[in-house]
Amino acid sequence: MATADEVVGEAEVLPVVTLGDEGSAVPPVPQKMGRLAEEAVPPSILPKELEGCYRPVVWAGDPKVLNNVENEIYVAPGCCEGCHGCCANSLFFSLTYGSHMCCARPSFTITIKDDGKSGVGKDAKLCGCAPQSVIPCFNGCGFGPLALITPFDIVTGEDGQMKWVGNGQICAGGCCPCMHNKGDYGMLIATEDGSSPDKPHVFVPMSPFWPPCLTGKPLFLMMQKGVGPPSEEARVKVMSMAR
Repeated sequence: MATADEVVGEAEVLPVVTLGDEGSAVPPVPQKMGRLAEEAVPPSILPKELEGCYRPVVWAGDPKVLNNVENEIYVAPGCCEGCHGCCANSLFFSLTYGSHMCCARPSFTITIKDDGKSGVGKDAKLCGCAPQSVIPCFNGCGFGPLALITPFDIVTGEDGQMKWVGNGQICAGGCCPCMHNKGDYGMLIATEDGSSPDKPHVFVPMSPFWPPCLTGKPLFLMMQKGVGPPSEEARVKVMSMAR
C-alpha cells in the first residue's frame, strides 16, 4: 500500500498494481485510472491520504482488467508533425472546440463484456463533463442515442498479439450508419497500456470516419486518467511512425 509520500500533485497516481497478484496487501478487485482508489479498495484498508487518487492498471494479458478504465486522448501537436498533424488537430478542433489543445483532454471509459471478446468505449466527455456526440449540433450535449461510442471486438493475430478492432456505428442510437469505426485498432500489449508516460496506448485510425490523410497514421495517444501526458520520448517515437 502506498504511503502519503508517494502521493504528489493534483494528478496523484498510486504505484502500479497488476490485477490478480496473490499475496498483495490490496485485494485483487477491478480497478481503473478514473475509478477512484476508494472504489477499488475497501474503505477500511484505504489510507485517508489516498482518497481521491487513481491507480494505473497494467496489462497482464486479460482484456477484462480494462473494464471501466477511463482514458484521456492526446493528439499530435499541430503542424509540427506535418500535414497529417494539422489535419488531426483540425478534426479535433471540431470534435472538442479546441479544448484538446489545453489541459482539458477529451476522455472516455472502456467497458469490456464478461466474455472478454468485445467492448465499447463510452461516456465520452469534453472538459471532463460535456457529453460528446458525432453529430456537430449536439456535440457537448450528446445524451442517450446521440452519444459518441466506440464499439470494438478483441481479436488475436497470427503472431499471438491481442488488439481491439472497431466494429460498428459510433453514434449510440444507430442513426448515423455512415459514421462507423470499422477497422480502427490499437494493440493490447504491456508497452502500450497507457499506465505510465512512457507507455501510451497508440490508436490507429483506419475507418472512413477519418480523413484519408490520417488513415494508418498513429497520431492519437491514449493515457489512463491521472497518469498525465505521454513523455516526449514516447511521443516522438510514436509520431515518427506517422511520417
